[in-house]
Amino acid sequence: MKRLQYFNTREGQIHLRFRRSLDTVYIHVLQQPLSKNAMHHTDKVIFQQEVLRQLTSQKRRPFRSDIILELTFFITGKNPPSIHTLAKNYLDLLGKPLSKSGINRSGLLYADDRQVKLLIVNCHFGTITAEPSVWIKASRLSHFVSDLRLLDKIRTDSFEESETDRYGMRSGFQFDSDKVNDLYDSIEQYSEELSDVVNDRGSWVKSFGQAAFDSIRRHLAQSIQMKYLQSMRLTLDQLISIYMAAFTRAEPSNLLDPLLSALREQSRDFYISTPFSLNLTHIPGKSGENQVFRKAVKGALADFKTRHSTLFPLTTPVRAIIIHIPPRDGGIDLDNLARKLIPLVLEILAPPTTSISQLDVEDIADGARKVFLQGLLRRMEGFPKHSVASLEILEVPRLAKDPPEGSVRFIFCDALDFENCWGRIDAAIDKWKEHLD
Repeated sequence: MKRLQYFNTREGQIHLRFRRSLDTVYIHVLQQPLSKNAMHHTDKVIFQQEVLRQLTSQKRRPFRSDIILELTFFITGKNPPSIHTLAKNYLDLLGKPLSKSGINRSGLLYADDRQVKLLIVNCHFGTITAEPSVWIKASRLSHFVSDLRLLDKIRTDSFEESETDRYGMRSGFQFDSDKVNDLYDSIEQYSEELSDVVNDRGSWVKSFGQAAFDSIRRHLAQSIQMKYLQSMRLTLDQLISIYMAAFTRAEPSNLLDPLLSALREQSRDFYISTPFSLNLTHIPGKSGENQVFRKAVKGALADFKTRHSTLFPLTTPVRAIIIHIPPRDGGIDLDNLARKLIPLVLEILAPPTTSISQLDVEDIADGARKVFLQGLLRRMEGFPKHSVASLEILEVPRLAKDPPEGSVRFIFCDALDFENCWGRIDAAIDKWKEHLD
């Protein structure tokens, strides 16, 4: 078997993915996460020097190509910064070393934060077990795309077959997109239960009391909201379609490739324009456009809130997903894009920092649970009432037919499991491997 054929077998793809995984950078810095203005210069230098120490131990130089970057913050201090200000500070710190840092290299993790084409940021507030810290995970964007190509092969089972390939497929493997119907079934079930409880309010109050009735009604309403939010997140099928439209390589020898490319382009536009995504037009590129953009974003968010009144007021932490097609000329750093959007999301949608704050703890009969939740609420004192718990910004490569000014779309979904697109891709491939003989 030729080398290229081998790498298109299941065994060859597993081998390539293992090699890609060795190229991922992991860094952990024990330090209270702070915004750029709140962080002392000395602490910035300490952070950069620790990052350099770990990069040196891994024998890693700065990335030269486009990358995917995940930042996870564990915050214990009072009055923590918002997720977009944290992103701004640490993207700057991971780029050019500070003048007094003593670091003799042009870039720390990368030379320019414009190399970050997919940014994931997670914030954990008031954690009990974790120390204040910053976790960093980075890899080449090309590796991320290769993993999506592998998922595409998995869902279509389009591998080269070989007598020497020791892997075969067991039945029963499912993509996460196959579970969307399960979410809709859960929404219908919870909705029916809530309707029954509300219609039978008199019997509930008579038998269990007003507090019990309010508690079960609130629980069912929150469950419906959570399932709705879970159904809004991008599925693996959608992620594949969004990226493969730009990265599919048409081979002249294959007459189906131009048709496949056209279908992928149509699929990308369809998935980006899901019913729960907000079209925020495009980023301001000229003087005076900032106020116009701000007004358009506020209008789109307010309209969404009106059309989907079932979701409001939000009672569970949310993840914001921003899909950005850059303009033909120029562009914007992903952290700066977040700074334009997230404050408006907080103002209009008002997502809670934690779902615990929505509970009437004093009405809980279980003494031990009541004490535990009271302790959690005390730890949350001084934290913002509203925040975005997780952020994903995807800069999607332009296609020839895209508008010259580019576009921005916004999606939000649940953040309780902190399962981002990168993690779900890894989990899906690992699950597939487990199903191989």
